[in-house]
Amino acid sequence: MPEFEQKQLDKSSGVNVTALLTPKMAADILTISTKTMANWRVRGFGPKFVKLGSRVAYPVPEFVKFIDSRTCASTSQKLRD
Repeated sequence: MPEFEQKQLDKSSGVNVTALLTPKMAADILTISTKTMANWRVRGFGPKFVKLGSRVAYPVPEFVKFIDSRTCASTSQKLRD
């Protein structure tokens, strides 16, 4: 996965903009359906997301954190939530 950097929108404002993934992009990366992504959001599982009006987007750093939290070294290893 490419590394994304936070970019400063305006030096005087100090606002940082993070790359966002759509639910379809996130689902494609995880090889699951967008319906599964929606179900996860309802259950409070999955990567943290932002609501933009009626739209949902996943900040790339949060998406990467979610993947990292699900990474295991063996099948007997408990996952970090």
